[in-house]
Amino acid sequence: MTTAKKTKTLTPTMKGADLVPDMKGAAKEFSRVAFWVGCLDSAPVENVDIGGVNFPLENERVEPDPKEPGKSRRIPHAGRIAWMDRRKFDHLRMKLRQNVFRFKETPERTEERGTGENIGDAMFRASRGRRIYIPTEEELALYKKHGRAVNGYSQNERDEPAVRHLYAVPCADQDDPQPGSTLPDSLEMTGLEWPKAE
Repeated sequence: MTTAKKTKTLTPTMKGADLVPDMKGAAKEFSRVAFWVGCLDSAPVENVDIGGVNFPLENERVEPDPKEPGKSRRIPHAGRIAWMDRRKFDHLRMKLRQNVFRFKETPERTEERGTGENIGDAMFRASRGRRIYIPTEEELALYKKHGRAVNGYSQNERDEPAVRHLYAVPCADQDDPQPGSTLPDSLEMTGLEWPKAE
């Protein structure tokens, strides 16, 4: 009597199983977030860098011109898209508290840039001015230690918090971040929080 030979069942071996991420159990936290940032029209400057993040009044997007194949066109838009990880975000939050804008004239006497016409409304383009950095006591001590002559901050009636004239909002679509069509409220109104992943 002959018996049938048992056939060996082959099981595929996954040598790289330990390299496959646990996508279901992964922590729902952004590693980087795209923010739409910029200066509002009320800012006395058209461009400012704070905490390593550039806040422009306007920027341009270059894209193919549908009317002229082979050529490109420039589309102006407010602000810019800035990618931040948590470390850069926290650094920005800290530095925003150390920056003010000093206007050359009070906001109540605002004039439209380049026109000389008094429009009397701080919501519109403000008079010129500059950014002033407020050093911490630790920074002043460090400057002194290294022989750098740096004055501390002295408040002026024409000073206003920088966040009153800047915005930074997380982009709704993090896969394809785009500037918005309507200017958001200032950082003074909205605050700046790290978004939670859904």
